[in-house]
Formats: sequence, structure tokens, C-alpha cells
Amino acid sequence: FKRNPSALFSLLNRENNETIEHMLAVLQQALRISTEEIARSNATMDWDQINGMRNLADFGSHACSHDNLVALSTARKKHELFESKKTIEEKTGRPAISFSYPCGNYDETLRTLAGQAGYEFLVSTEIGINTMHDSSHLKRINVWEGTSLSLCGGFSEGFFAFKLSGF
Repeated sequence: FKRNPSALFSLLNRENNETIEHMLAVLQQALRISTEEIARSNATMDWDQINGMRNLADFGSHACSHDNLVALSTARKKHELFESKKTIEEKTGRPAISFSYPCGNYDETLRTLAGQAGYEFLVSTEIGINTMHDSSHLKRINVWEGTSLSLCGGFSEGFFAFKLSGF
């Protein structure tokens, strides 16, 4: 897992939230990691920090709950898409035009509803080259702490560029 956290994430991301929470609790206990330590190492930005950056970057949506949206009812999918967009726009005063599928999971219903919600760009976790013809399914590279590490363990601009190229 330390060498390739994406492998574990890929397995977990196909499950429902209950299963994911259970598996994470088992891992937490096995690794003897406190809840406080997890919270410290996974801190997210608050609205003041986001608003301090809003002129430097666009902030898109990632749903309200980060559930596996594919497993949810159409009504719940709609809620996740529309409410998260509304909250971001209310809190930042700027349009939220992109949506990143939680865990990369999507289906055609989700794509259709995201378009209805007004998202212009839908981001998957699939690696590949994007074309200008389909902004409703953008590919990307999953960036985590080890993505840009050199063989010596430090940041490597060259290795990061290599990863971004799709290799």
C-alpha cells in the first residue's frame, strides 16, 4: 500500500460506503493509527482558504458525501450533483463548472444528470489523452504523495512530467 496506494483505492472505490468505512476501520486498527492522526494528515481546506484562492483557481464539485454515486438512486444522485454545485457557488460566489466523479465511478445516468445540473467538465480517474470533442469524460492522472517522487524519495519535476505524459 505504501508503494502503490492507488491499488488499494481501486479496490475500495468499487464498494459502497458502509463496506469502505468497515475496511478502513479494520486497517486503522491493524495499523494502530488514531482517528486524530488520520484527521491531521487528511485535513481539507476551509471556505476561507478556498475563497482566498478563488481568483487563482476554479473549484469544482466532488459531490456532497463522496459516496459511490453509481450505487445510489437517481434521486440521490441528483441531490449529490445539484446540492454540491449550489453550495460551492453560494460559498465562493463563482460558478462550479466541473465535477470530479467520486472514486472515478460513473454511469450514463450520472453523466446525464451532471449535464442537467450545469457542469461543463466531468472528470474521471481514467488515464489517457483527452480530446476537445468530449468534455463530459475527461481523463487524468491520479496524483497522490508518491506520484512525483524520485528514486531518492524527493520531488522530481522530470518524473512528475513523465507521469503526466501518461506513462
